[in-house]
Amino acid sequence: QQTPVYSITVSPEAILEFNSVSDYMNGVSKTSKSGLKISATDSYEVRFKSLNNLFTSATTSSTFPLDLVTLRLDGGSGTQLPVTLSTTNELILEGVSTNGNIVEYDMIYTAQPIDERYLFINDEQNYSTQLIFEITTR
Repeated sequence: QQTPVYSITVSPEAILEFNSVSDYMNGVSKTSKSGLKISATDSYEVRFKSLNNLFTSATTSSTFPLDLVTLRLDGGSGTQLPVTLSTTNELILEGVSTNGNIVEYDMIYTAQPIDERYLFINDEQNYSTQLIFEITTR
């Protein structure tokens, strides 16, 4: 029996920008076209987690909670449910063999509206976290 072969490629970054009062009130979304590419010769699952327990900034001590942002995949076997960012390894995709073919998914990041206690409109701040994705046998 052949040893199953899995591969996963993830777009390096997604930037969610709040540029207006409307963005803060309604939230923002960013799609990374074909941001996730996988191939598998057996059943698989894809999980992801944040390395940090908060969004942090290099320029300010303020932080944002991870649950402000969700990630949803679109493509392949159809639209998946959004998964909230956390430090727990969350299942985002499972499937059967792709016969070694590459299947592409759009990665749709959505940030919820931001309430007043996080409004720092005085100056521009950048917040980030690192996400780790893994593909394993199912």
